[in-house]
Amino acid sequence: MGTAIILDATVKNITNIDSLPTVYQWKDNNVILPETGDTIHTSTSGAYIVNLTIGQCSAADTANITINIKPTVTNTTAQFCFAPTNPNDTTVRQIHTIKVDSAANNSYRWFSTNAPISSLDDSTSASLVIDYPGAYYAIITNAVNCSDTSSVIVTEVCAPAVFIPNIFAPGSASDGGKNAKFYVQGNHFSKTDGFSLEIFNRWGQVIFKTNDPAPEAGWDGNFGGEPMPIGEYPCIITYKGDSPGYDRTYREQKSVFVLR
Repeated sequence: MGTAIILDATVKNITNIDSLPTVYQWKDNNVILPETGDTIHTSTSGAYIVNLTIGQCSAADTANITINIKPTVTNTTAQFCFAPTNPNDTTVRQIHTIKVDSAANNSYRWFSTNAPISSLDDSTSASLVIDYPGAYYAIITNAVNCSDTSSVIVTEVCAPAVFIPNIFAPGSASDGGKNAKFYVQGNHFSKTDGFSLEIFNRWGQVIFKTNDPAPEAGWDGNFGGEPMPIGEYPCIITYKGDSPGYDRTYREQKSVFVLR
């Protein structure tokens, strides 16, 4: 709504007006209003008339009021996951769209206090494509040049995801040593609480275990100082999610094929 204004019909040229039998009648577009004092509050456009009667004397005045309504604003929250889905390319994040209330002839300018959207600052749409959490704001200006600001507070909530290669060539030099060790990659799982990687031989014997998901703490393909033969090795990954609603323990059984 527009800002309420006060229409004031106080008499200025009679010093003892408070002691006189004054009668005020207010009208809006010729409709009598219930107010009977020397002021009224309004937030509606219209042609306002006040009649003041003191005994046999009367006077009237008119005010044509135009009140421009501000745009409708919303202050909302949203939860999305932006984590990359490809463990080999962490630069490609998931994207999502946020929106504010839209209306004909509105214009929009988005900004954020803590998210990188500089290339989108001049967006004139009621929606915005984002790939980071943060506080997003849209300055909305309507056809009569009244402005207000809507907000969308976005937090990141993701289900945990872990990835391992299907094939592992211990100490392989063909990839520059990138996969010299077998380790777990992923997003939104705790690196310090509840993680373990266990690898077994064909008889179910644990031949490797670590509680550290860092690449340098991964399996080098050996057991007891000896290289393990070519073949498939079962493994169990235990981990905890780090987002609200997913902060519980997960357990996955996978396998890796060792090449020499």
